[in-house]
Amino acid sequence: MKIMTLGYEGATSQEFFDVLLKNRIQLIVDVRELPISHKVGFSKASLVKTASDYSMNYIHMPALGCPKRIRHDYRKDNDWVRYTRRFTAYLNTQNVALDELAELARLWRCCLVCFEAHPNFCHRIFVAQRVAASGGSPLVVVHLMFSAPEKVVTLHPALA
Repeated sequence: MKIMTLGYEGATSQEFFDVLLKNRIQLIVDVRELPISHKVGFSKASLVKTASDYSMNYIHMPALGCPKRIRHDYRKDNDWVRYTRRFTAYLNTQNVALDELAELARLWRCCLVCFEAHPNFCHRIFVAQRVAASGGSPLVVVHLMFSAPEKVVTLHPALA
């Protein structure tokens, strides 16, 4: 069983959904605290509509988003170690949401969605790792990525 992640930075809405379709995603899990975007097609309402058009489901899990104070402090100091420490401490308080996500990931082919292109610089990597390590059947984390400027999607070898 897999749980996938994808950041939409650098992608159009169509490119984003093409990747989700190619990977047979059934449930988009929006892990942004606030499901808004300046990029066309990535606000909650747009994602819900387009997901529905492609026979996918969408759920917003704000409890698994990075709190504003942590995000804003990171923008100021760019201290990834501090950000990681603070976000993982916050995530430790979100067991109900993590358990819910783990259950969803065992029922549906899920993809965690956020803005940042690279998972190594996004909180979704911590969310995915926690869910993968939770009780029950183990989950493999697969990070789908766009590589600018060609926007090539890198797939985990298990999906090839």
